[in-house]
Amino acid sequence: MLNVKRISLPLLIASLFIFTVACQGSSGTDPTPDDLVGVESPSSKSSSESSPTATVAPPEESRTISLPDETRALFEAWRIVQREYVDIDNIDPRVLSDGAIFGILDAMEDSTLSIAQARALEYDLELQDNYFDVSGGDELEEAYEVLAYAYTRPDDERLDVYELNIAAIRGMVGALADPYTAYLSRDDLMMDQSDLEGSFHGIGAYVGTNSEGYPIIISPMENSPAEAAGILAGDIILEIDGLQANTISLQESILRIRGPEGTPVELLIKHLLEDDPERVVIVRGTIPIDSVYFETLDDDIYRIRINLFTRRTPSEVESVLEDIIEQGARGVILDVRQNPGGLLKETVQVADIFLDGGLILIEMEKDGTRTDWTANSGGAALDIPLAVLVDAHSASGAEVLAGALQDRGRAQLIGMPTFGKGSVTRLNPLSDGSGLYVTFARWFTPDGDVIEGFGIEPDILVSFTEADLAAQKDVQLEAAVEHLLAISG
Repeated sequence: MLNVKRISLPLLIASLFIFTVACQGSSGTDPTPDDLVGVESPSSKSSSESSPTATVAPPEESRTISLPDETRALFEAWRIVQREYVDIDNIDPRVLSDGAIFGILDAMEDSTLSIAQARALEYDLELQDNYFDVSGGDELEEAYEVLAYAYTRPDDERLDVYELNIAAIRGMVGALADPYTAYLSRDDLMMDQSDLEGSFHGIGAYVGTNSEGYPIIISPMENSPAEAAGILAGDIILEIDGLQANTISLQESILRIRGPEGTPVELLIKHLLEDDPERVVIVRGTIPIDSVYFETLDDDIYRIRINLFTRRTPSEVESVLEDIIEQGARGVILDVRQNPGGLLKETVQVADIFLDGGLILIEMEKDGTRTDWTANSGGAALDIPLAVLVDAHSASGAEVLAGALQDRGRAQLIGMPTFGKGSVTRLNPLSDGSGLYVTFARWFTPDGDVIEGFGIEPDILVSFTEADLAAQKDVQLEAAVEHLLAISG
């Protein structure tokens, strides 16, 4: 249902999960699960068909063991990263192997075995069906040898092979130092699949990541537990229930903060304008997902606020435009401030409404494969004067929309430079029921400008002073109104 309400503050807010993923087909823009269509994991083969056999040779005796079939997920994750990760050509395979080995040693809580000693372990791995064939990947074989070592230690019967495998994959993925490439366990993946359809349980805040790997609040949601607790855009999450937040992926941080309604989560928060962090306990609630709001301003100017790009967003925007054009709107302000992104296909469909054919977005994969996202001819709102509001928390899909309308000369951008999230992430299911999000492409505006790490510069730069904020004065919105009145005559 379309929500119609007046919004007077620039800090417009939404819900807690990450919109950093863009999946092919029903794609998403975003650092967090954007296109969360349920994906069935392929059935695992039986152990007799595909399990590797490790010959363990400690000083006292030699014995042969078979690693459980679940360890194939490490192989799958390795191959996916090698095949898809956008910057894999700049990554030494040994870095990934060491990450996996460190993960296993950490799970074992073994401080006696160094990384060099772990690499030097020698196991005769008998590989079946070529499924675990690591030829051409000696580094992966090293990780499997450490996995076999951990699994067969007689004093570590308490270790579960699935947990060891998770530790290895997380260690490998963490070595990429990419906050948007993330491993999800079976339980995490089930929770992850519930987004963008109506509601979820959490604290109600969009998050991204900063240069130090800490989650940063893009915006809290209106009337959410996060807003009630005083969480603001720009706040940094230092700890989640006592765990240092930059030691895990952004995706894991999101899933740790989310949880059943009525349960508490403790966050250590560094507020934007304060020196000392604050420990905050927030009780999770049910968070509805609403994407579009609009309000009527003076002089027949309308503002359409897009909180995020969901499956309903294009139809909601079209419905609003149909009504306001019929009412004689003099101009439209698209407000994507503090919008973290969402679904790529739907973002493109919104841009399509305002364009008469032509390029919207360029997507480049690691192998040079280029995909052009284009508009259809005859958009529904080609002639109405248009301005777009952006800020430092406009990310991913919001930047795609803003960049397309700016480069195509359809609208001027007003506000502050955008966040700079232009990487595309795809969900890959693994055979054990877990999943791996991998950054596989970068986005460029129609003029070929890179978004990742740079963001988009507005045409009219407008910032807030402390006096503006104290007076709840939206000077960016005022500037957009003035601009539209000037160009509409």
